[in-house]
Amino acid sequence: MNEGTIISDFCIPFGVMARSDVADVVSVSVTSGPVKMQPLTFQLQTTVDEFDKNHPEGADYIFVPAVENDSDAGLLRWIKAQAGKGCTVISICYGAMAVANTGLFDGHRATSHYSNEEMRVRRFPNVKWQKNIRYVADGKVVSSAGVSASMPTSIALVEAIAGPAKAAQVARDVGIDGWSSKHDSDAFQSDPGNADMPARDAKPDVKLGIPVKTETTRSRLR
Repeated sequence: MNEGTIISDFCIPFGVMARSDVADVVSVSVTSGPVKMQPLTFQLQTTVDEFDKNHPEGADYIFVPAVENDSDAGLLRWIKAQAGKGCTVISICYGAMAVANTGLFDGHRATSHYSNEEMRVRRFPNVKWQKNIRYVADGKVVSSAGVSASMPTSIALVEAIAGPAKAAQVARDVGIDGWSSKHDSDAFQSDPGNADMPARDAKPDVKLGIPVKTETTRSRLR
């Protein structure tokens, strides 16, 4: 969403899937213009309207990160439309709230961040919410817990597309040695009194230089 998207939820799956080279990976925004991902702002590759025009058959998979407004009509309409074309919808962390708002999780097992366990049960009682698990796949809907779960979830998708050998190679490339769904969320607890947590709109006081180079590998689009 242009108004606000969680940078880690977006960048990790995008980076893992792009690096794996097992799929054509496209970044999509709800409307044209920049996307705010504090503390950075990105211009994505296309919009939902342009994607639909170029790919009327729909996507095979979409990742839904946590967004500023999980009830945005344009976002929910596009997620449902993609699901209607046979797409597998994958939520990352609080992105599960947007997917739950579409009704796609109703009657299915799903999970999300440990901090919203009570809230998600109250808001979406028709979802079979799971806890203490990194990711849950139930038919054409997949959901993951916190941001630490987004990498194993992405590796699991690589395995589903291209097999265990390719998944193991990508896992080694990104520095993890396992991508199972096993996880103990109860080991983590929120600490509202932690004064070290920055405010949501805090500006960084350290400037970092990031070297950027032109990508030399061949871009593949279907």
